[in-house]
Amino acid sequence: MPILQSVIRKLLTKPIWWWERNRPYPLLTKIERLAPEASDPRSVWRLVVLTTTGTFRESLWAAYSAVQLISPRPEIVFYVDGEIPENGADMLAGLFPCSRVESSRGVLRGVPSECPFLTDACLRNSSARKMAIQAVENREKAVLYMDADILFFKKPEEIITSIQTGEGVWHVDAHEGLRADEKLMGEVRRRGIPYLENYNSGLLFLSKGSLTCEMIEPWISPDLCNPDAWFIDQTILAILLPKLQSKLLPMDRYVVSCRRQFYFEEDHPEREMVMRHYMGPVRHLMHSKGIPRLWKRWGKS
Repeated sequence: MPILQSVIRKLLTKPIWWWERNRPYPLLTKIERLAPEASDPRSVWRLVVLTTTGTFRESLWAAYSAVQLISPRPEIVFYVDGEIPENGADMLAGLFPCSRVESSRGVLRGVPSECPFLTDACLRNSSARKMAIQAVENREKAVLYMDADILFFKKPEEIITSIQTGEGVWHVDAHEGLRADEKLMGEVRRRGIPYLENYNSGLLFLSKGSLTCEMIEPWISPDLCNPDAWFIDQTILAILLPKLQSKLLPMDRYVVSCRRQFYFEEDHPEREMVMRHYMGPVRHLMHSKGIPRLWKRWGKS
C-alpha cells in the first residue's frame, strides 16, 4: 500500500498542483459585491497594501479582511508595483471610498535626498521600494503593512492594542526560515550583529515613526549588500527590527507557511488562525480555501 501511494503521488502531484494554481476562481471577482468600507484620512493608523497588476483583486480581499476586523477604521493606501489596472481606480472608489492608490515608484517622492543608496535601489528593485513604502508611510501614522496574499480571519488583538496605545512593533516569522541576501548576511554574521533568523516581510505593524529611510540607508550600501537582491527588504528589516524591539506575533495563529502546498499534505488548522500569508507555492489555497471562508461570512450580508 505505501508503495502504491508513493506511485500515485508521483503521478498526480504535479498535475493537481498545476490545476489548483491555474484553474479559474470566479469568487475572486465577487469582492466588488461587498458593502463599501470607506478609508478614513483622519485615522491614527494606515493600512498599506502592496500589490501588482496581476494580484490586484487579491489585494482587495486582503484589505477588506483587515478592515472588517481591526478598529478604528484606517486610512487605506494601495501601492501597485506595475501598472494600475484600467478599472482599478473605479474598483477602489466603489469598495474603499476615499482610499489612495499609486504606483510603487511614487514612493521615491518621499525618500529624502540624504538617502542616495535607497533612492538608487528603489529605481531598480521592487523589494527596496517595498521597504521604502513602509518607512515613508510610517512618518505620520502607525502603519499596518500587508502583502496582497494575506487574509485575516479573526481580530489581531495584539495589533489592535498597539493601535490603541500608540506603542509597539510587531512582525511575523516564516516556518521555512529567512530568505536573505547572502552578501549582507555574511557581513552581519561576521560582525556578530543580532538579526531575526526566521523573519518574513509580508506583514509588519509599526507604531508612528518607528522605521525611517535614514535607518535603512547605511545597510543598503552596495559595499555591504546586493541592492538588486530579491529579498533585500527582508534582509535589512531582519537586522533593524530587533533594534526597534519588535515582537513576534504567535506563529500558530499568524501563519506564514508553505504547508499543504501539495494535495496530500495536512494543512494548518483553520480554527485558531488569525491570519495567513499565502506565499507563492500555496497561493492557490488563498483562492480555494481562504476567500471562500470569508465569502461565506460576509457575502450573505
